[in-house]
Amino acid sequence: MRIKEIIKKEKNIFLEARSESLKILANASYGYFAFFAARWYSIECARSITDYGRYYIQKVIKSAQENGFNVIYSDTDSVFFTLGVEQKKEEREKKKEQAIKFADAINAELPGLMELEYDGFYPRGIFVFAKIGQYGAKKRYALVNEENNLKIVGFETIRRNVSFIAKDTQERVLNIILKENNKEKAVKYVREIIQKLREKKVPKDKVTIYTQLQKGITDYDQVGPHVAVARIMQQKGIDVDAGTLIKYIVVQGNEIVSKRSRIPEDVDEGEYDPEYYINNQVIPSIERIFNVIGINKEELTEDKDQSKLGSFF
Repeated sequence: MRIKEIIKKEKNIFLEARSESLKILANASYGYFAFFAARWYSIECARSITDYGRYYIQKVIKSAQENGFNVIYSDTDSVFFTLGVEQKKEEREKKKEQAIKFADAINAELPGLMELEYDGFYPRGIFVFAKIGQYGAKKRYALVNEENNLKIVGFETIRRNVSFIAKDTQERVLNIILKENNKEKAVKYVREIIQKLREKKVPKDKVTIYTQLQKGITDYDQVGPHVAVARIMQQKGIDVDAGTLIKYIVVQGNEIVSKRSRIPEDVDEGEYDPEYYINNQVIPSIERIFNVIGINKEELTEDKDQSKLGSFF
């Protein structure tokens, strides 16, 4: 918390790195306590961490509802609620002041160094939930603040193993939907990208995929695209080991993807497989976003110039 206070006054990349490191260590302590082979294994400690977290976040939710706020989403360390639909600036500002005072009131009740930080006011946002296994969902959301800046959490725009064309498309779609509130324009944009891919007008640096090797090549039981390319690199005399960032492009053909993955330097412009990038990169990156606003995959991929059977009736 002290480091965060200093960072607010002056930007310092070393302090930011230290703050992130401390955050990771704090988060990792839960998993460490819960790991049976850990030196200080204690299932009671692990359970108490989740129990206390659940107790206090539920307390915040209940208090927010009692103070007239509509809670729309919450996870282990945050809560989102709406301030209403007031259109007048004076009313909005009054509600925001109430939200800040609410955070201060909650902090007066929370124990020790636990703090509810007021993150900001966001006029528009979109929440997408990807179910993981039988229980739970991975948080993915994008918000636009009053300065028209996007805050993106959990989406492909901040992940590796996704091509730039997929990342760029997703970020552009989020910008159009959140900043311009224009879903028709977003749909049109996606269709244009799909058309460019099919016409092979997208440069190869935009379809290059980056994936990091998590272990040595010989330690993989299944050969994914990045492992197959790593083997090609090794044959060319390039040092490859755990931690190496692998770049590859999927080209056209009838074989499985791993056998159609190539080092970018060995691929000519337009040699990529457009259908792979449409169906396995671009569409998965934006499909759930459009589902939230009532638009399905078929509406994004259909060719408007192609006559449909229904048009003859």
